[in-house]
Amino acid sequence: MIDLRRIPRAPAEGWLTVGLVLLLGLSLAWALVDARWVLGQVEYTSFLPWAMGGGILAGLVAAKAGWGRWPGHLIGAVFAALIVPLLVGAILQPAGGTWRELYERTASSVVEAALSIARRGNLTTQQYEAFVVFAGLLCWATGQFAATAVFRHHRPLSAVLAIGVALVLNMSLT
Repeated sequence: MIDLRRIPRAPAEGWLTVGLVLLLGLSLAWALVDARWVLGQVEYTSFLPWAMGGGILAGLVAAKAGWGRWPGHLIGAVFAALIVPLLVGAILQPAGGTWRELYERTASSVVEAALSIARRGNLTTQQYEAFVVFAGLLCWATGQFAATAVFRHHRPLSAVLAIGVALVLNMSLT
């Protein structure tokens, strides 16, 4: 059981640091959205800032709750696996739907993409949703890494370098 009294109300690094890490992560997410990686449309990647924010929040909570490295990453990955498909499903099905419908929409498109490439031997697929899921999970993982580097290991340069390299790579490719 988690002892909620052990979790500090404010990070020792200060709320300004939290805001700056969030701004750093969001700058990468906004750049990815602005790059229009999926069919030249902004709306397919418009959820990436939310995924980045979720990853940063997961890394911050894991670091401040005192969870070990593996439990913190595992819990963050479980939340990413639960939340990112919902975000993608909401993008793919703008009319909305139940949680189950959103999961089914995302899962069916990702499975279809995998079957198209792996089983049918195609080099490409028309299912762009798998790329959107991958982009969301990549943003979540980058945000979680940045928050863990800053708030657990007290190495902000690692977070700046990781996000900076991803940002330069995105700009170079676009």
